[in-house]
Amino acid sequence: MPSPRASAWQTFAHLLDPPENPYAGDPVGWVNDRLGEFLWSKQREILEAVVHHRYVAVKSAHDTGKSHGASRAVAWWLDTREDPFATTTAPTTKQVHAILWRYIGQAHRKGNLSGRITLDDEWYMGPGGKELVAFGRKPADHDQSAFQGIHALNPLILVDEACGVPKSIFDAVDALATNSNARVLAIGNPDDPSSHFAQICKRGSGWHVITVSAFDTPAYTGEHVPEELLPLLVSPEWVEERKIRWGVMSPIYQSKVLGEFPDLSDDTLILPKWIEAAQKRSIQRTKRPIIAADIARFGEDETVIMRREGAGSGLTGRTTRPTRWSPRATSPRR
Repeated sequence: MPSPRASAWQTFAHLLDPPENPYAGDPVGWVNDRLGEFLWSKQREILEAVVHHRYVAVKSAHDTGKSHGASRAVAWWLDTREDPFATTTAPTTKQVHAILWRYIGQAHRKGNLSGRITLDDEWYMGPGGKELVAFGRKPADHDQSAFQGIHALNPLILVDEACGVPKSIFDAVDALATNSNARVLAIGNPDDPSSHFAQICKRGSGWHVITVSAFDTPAYTGEHVPEELLPLLVSPEWVEERKIRWGVMSPIYQSKVLGEFPDLSDDTLILPKWIEAAQKRSIQRTKRPIIAADIARFGEDETVIMRREGAGSGLTGRTTRPTRWSPRATSPRR
């Protein structure tokens, strides 16, 4: 018969050494049971990869639910681990706050999770909700010290829109992932083949790489999903429109539809990230004419020279019809 002291020890042992959370290795089950949500197959693959791999990179087509799934990874991590800490970053403050942390806040409310989330993209737990356990930041591209001083038994680092994050920040991320429990998840559209994100997505980089094409989504594979999920993912109509508008060989189609980094060849002139930046850039009004030139070097490309006056076409100024000629031609042609 065990002694009274041994019986008391067995009675209270679970208080001294609590068992591991049953969902610690089951993020999909956690999302299903705790949040009451459904994850489609690629979202499940991504979350399960975080369990088994220290470094996970996801290059994805447009609108496949990657940021939504990543936010669930953060919430699951903080809810199922002892001494956790989650750090998230992205190329801009708007991307940190308006995309990822909006989803994290939704998960926090839906699951009635511990602690509180502030408008500054910080998550606090512990007595009185005073212990910082997660935050989202957009550090300066050269500021490798932005994440220094963060220590936890179970750190998770999430890099959203990873194609726009420079190598210096990835180096700072590596400084957080020093223990064996640490996990790093980098997700993004593969827009720029010269980015550091492109390097870590290459074979032999040491990262576990997952590719998500538009053709992997349930609308194409026939995967059974809740009816309300389909409108939230990329549609076949959008893909067909991009096929006509961009062409299947265009770099932007490769990135936004196939989830692959564009090929750089003699005839590749404009990267998708340059197009997006130009679309967002405001036009400076000026009275002086502006000459823009795109000089052909080799291949089948053409040199294009354009003269603009005022604010440009469609506003108050006017843009001349571009002059074009090939390096093989002897004289310019319109």
